[in-house]
Amino acid sequence: MHILSRLHLPITAWVVLVSIVLWVAVVTTLRTVVGVSPQFLLYVLQPLGALVLALGLWWVTRDKRDRLRRTNEKVGITASVMALWAIVYFLSGLLFTYAHNPLWGGVWQMVLNLIAYVAFGVGVEYVRHRFILLIGRRQPLLRGGVVVAVFMLPYIALVMPQLITASGASVIELIGTVFIPVLVQNIVLTYLAYTAGLQSMLVYRMATDLLLLLPIAPRHDWYMVAMGSLLVGTILLLTLDRTRQDRSRVFHFRRRHINWAGESAFGLTLVGLVLFMTGVFSYHPVAIMSGSMSPIYNRGDMVVVQRYDPEMDIQKGNIVQYVVDGVSITHRVVEISTTQGGPVYTTKGDNSADNDPWQVTTDQLRGVVRGRIPLVGYPTVLLNEWMHR
Repeated sequence: MHILSRLHLPITAWVVLVSIVLWVAVVTTLRTVVGVSPQFLLYVLQPLGALVLALGLWWVTRDKRDRLRRTNEKVGITASVMALWAIVYFLSGLLFTYAHNPLWGGVWQMVLNLIAYVAFGVGVEYVRHRFILLIGRRQPLLRGGVVVAVFMLPYIALVMPQLITASGASVIELIGTVFIPVLVQNIVLTYLAYTAGLQSMLVYRMATDLLLLLPIAPRHDWYMVAMGSLLVGTILLLTLDRTRQDRSRVFHFRRRHINWAGESAFGLTLVGLVLFMTGVFSYHPVAIMSGSMSPIYNRGDMVVVQRYDPEMDIQKGNIVQYVVDGVSITHRVVEISTTQGGPVYTTKGDNSADNDPWQVTTDQLRGVVRGRIPLVGYPTVLLNEWMHR
């Protein structure tokens, strides 16, 4: 109570905080007591609640203007740091392997996810930004701590059922994969609300959210997820804080930093893509030339294939790439037999009525499919057809 008395918040600010807490309580009750589906919460209730709060804050603070300076430069720094992080994050899969993202369910599902995540993210960050304008930028540690604590609640509400039923190792995993990243994200966003403005907040928020929606993602355990969020948050905070402190050389430093970050991001992207496309890493892309694996893989899709290794445990149901008579084929393993020369595999296209009329040996295997990127392989398909006319 002593801490709350020191906040000196206006009545409207308390109304906003109570509204957020009530919103979270309603969502949690609907999920845990009524049994509302997570999809309805994610795609309807959460974005709708964020929109209502955003409209309310806009009305309350419509006469307030943000007085922060050099916001465009801070946006550039934030975008540069997040671009570098996105590259490092994705390329880390070359060390930790990649996995199919369970949030990816095709193009239509991707559109729904984008709408839900963008609407919810933009709404919440607009509320956070306008709330900071409402209470002023005094007492950043005390008031900022309250903002972080309250604005974490909508995220925690989504995983509340898992938190209630989790125990032992599951609790540690949830802390690493959910609580720590959410805490770091909210600290960074609140710092940006105090020092950089709404645009930087949205750049950081959209970058972190969109990385979660990729069709394939690095296979990170809970420890790597937690450390990754801490790393990128710390780098961004230190970079922005350095630019604030070094005011005598601010323009030169920022221009040099932005140029260096942009050139580094371009260079890393180019090198990474070239190495990835040429198969230097254990993963390489392969274009799907036919519809034999439809509907899971369609003609023109690009699949990411992990290079075959004798130690690799290929099981029934895996989709493999192999070569027969110089032709590359991507089909599913439907049967595994053991011979004196080692295992042999019977394969079949999901869109085919019969098994393939051959057995595949380990010498013919090129790899196992680990992910899919829709439509990206169409240029390769069209070029191949043109060359074989």
